[in-house]
Amino acid sequence: MYTLDEYLGFCCSRYDEASIEYKPYRQKDGALLAIGALCDKLKQTEPYKSELERMLVQHVFPEFNSPVGHLRAKVYKKTTKS
Repeated sequence: MYTLDEYLGFCCSRYDEASIEYKPYRQKDGALLAIGALCDKLKQTEPYKSELERMLVQHVFPEFNSPVGHLRAKVYKKTTKS
């Protein structure tokens, strides 16, 4: 069983290292889903609270330019959620 840190690190490192034609888009989708589901808790809990902006800039915002439509849609939905 993974901790949240291990899970997100695993997904993001595999995604970032892969060439565009071999990116594990489903794993990135899962990581975005986990971040979205836990967003309220992440905003209240250290060390996530202090790292949230860096995580968004490094791993979430770049997906606005993703060639995969469902990732662009998920990022838009997560960043515009009230």
